Amino acid sequence: MDETTPEQDVDPTLAIAIGVAYTDLQPLGRAISEAGYDFIVVRDARELENTPEAQRASVALCGRTGGDTAILAAYRLLRQRPALVTIGREGAMLAVGFDVAHPGPYGPTALASILRQRLPRPLLAPAEPVVPAPIITPPPSAAPPVAPVIVPSPPSSSETNPLPRIAVRSNDTPVAAPAAAPAAEAPPERSGQYLWFAGTAVLGLAVIIGLVLVINSFGQPAALPVTPTAPPTVEIVPPTATPPPPTATPPPPTATPPPTATPLPAGPLLVTVIQDVRPAQPTVGDPVEILVSVTNITDRPTQPFWVDLYIAPRREPAPLLPWSDIADSGSTWRVEVLQPGETITLSSFAADADRSNFVGFAQPGSYRVYVLGDTYNEAFGDVDSSGGVVESPINVVVK
Repeated sequence: MDETTPEQDVDPTLAIAIGVAYTDLQPLGRAISEAGYDFIVVRDARELENTPEAQRASVALCGRTGGDTAILAAYRLLRQRPALVTIGREGAMLAVGFDVAHPGPYGPTALASILRQRLPRPLLAPAEPVVPAPIITPPPSAAPPVAPVIVPSPPSSSETNPLPRIAVRSNDTPVAAPAAAPAAEAPPERSGQYLWFAGTAVLGLAVIIGLVLVINSFGQPAALPVTPTAPPTVEIVPPTATPPPPTATPPPPTATPPPTATPLPAGPLLVTVIQDVRPAQPTVGDPVEILVSVTNITDRPTQPFWVDLYIAPRREPAPLLPWSDIADSGSTWRVEVLQPGETITLSSFAADADRSNFVGFAQPGSYRVYVLGDTYNEAFGDVDSSGGVVESPINVVVK
């Protein structure tokens, strides 16, 4: 045989149909396309040599009309060894590359659900790094200018009458410097003649005044002695300072109480119920769709949380116990957000492909089916949502 095709050349979204009858292929084509696959049809296995896309397919669907030998011969021509499904009038049978307990047969809807679980999950885009905003330091404020100090220069010897100078200081008003005191003048010289004349005039004036006083004293009544009266004393009362008006004391501020968070109601916060089973009485090998409804009965939105569906668990489910720990079959959903009062309906056909494996029932009998809301107590932070297990699990009877 030729060398196998490298794994990186295989397209996980490409499917090829080889030798499938038109009547069998028609109902499958749309279902497989809706599952997310591109579809190639080859009528005869001999055309595979001229179909290079066939060596990149991840799923091969071979018709059973030619028998097992024809299916094996066509499959050996595919070097990448894709997952193999055989197609006949009774439905699709899983042959190679599937981890499902029951090989089938399956109808178009169930087969599409099984193939959808083989698709790789899309990679999440990495979060963009947060660039911190630059820190802008304001420039220091400029200091106020300081006025220069003007120092007066000493007067020169040539100045006979210098003007007063003004000393200027920073942040101060000009102060006038005191003027220099004039020099004492020397007494003028007097001659001896001038002194003799002045002394004679003073002596003559004194004699005349004395004669006038003697003459006036005769014939005049004696003068009464005059007692000097002291001037009235005026008491100066300093003005009384008017006290400032009293300052009104503002009332103390009223403390605003912090807002009180609305407490969550007692009892279940998420109501999770199995709404419907389609068909109501399934048979072995039929695809079965189970619908689950989840309702947020609080007044606040939820955070992302998980919902688990348990098919015949070995013990009763409980929080922090996913279906894969206690059951062989089950489904799980990731709910991003549920607004206050909102109800969401979940289908087992649209469950998380990497964490679910329930498609139908492989054996007849009665199966107890449970649903658990908020499996990991995430919906309301650290508060237990008590979505819990439904009080009365349903029984599904499979024929």
